[in-house]
Order: sequence, then C-alpha cells, then structure tokens
Amino acid sequence: MMGLILRTAEEDARIRAIYMNGSRTNPNAPKDIFQDYDIVYVVEETGPFIRDKEWIRRHRCKRYVERRGIYVPAVHRCVKMGG
Repeated sequence: MMGLILRTAEEDARIRAIYMNGSRTNPNAPKDIFQDYDIVYVVEETGPFIRDKEWIRRHRCKRYVERRGIYVPAVHRCVKMGG
C-alpha cells in the first residue's frame, strides 16, 4: 500500500506532499476495530481532483469528507486489523 501511495504522488506533479495521520499513527491511542490510517495528499488546487475522481479509483476504497461545505474525496483504505 505504501508503494501505491508514493507512486500516486510521484506520477502526479500536482501533488506537492503526502502525510499520514489517523488513530493508527498514534501509539498512545486506544486500540479498537475503528483504528485506521488517513493519507492526505497536499495539492495547491483541489478543483481538478474534485471534478475528476479517476485518480482516487486506484486506491480501491474511497470516501468523501466535508471541508468548508464542499465534499472532497478522501482515501480510506479498508484494512483488517490483526489480533
């Protein structure tokens, strides 16, 4: 999965940076079935990504989050947590 995330950024010059957050990145967060990683692609212009959602299909799972009244794509990789 990390390779896919990095390739996506390397192959698209519009992506300026990537960061990861979410409950699984915090070693002090309580462990539960809802823990996940959130991958954020940093771009200068969101419009092209909002209009053309083909870029997100390569990540398989997807969801949209609200930012300032606009629903924008957010990658959400379905991960089964190990025991």
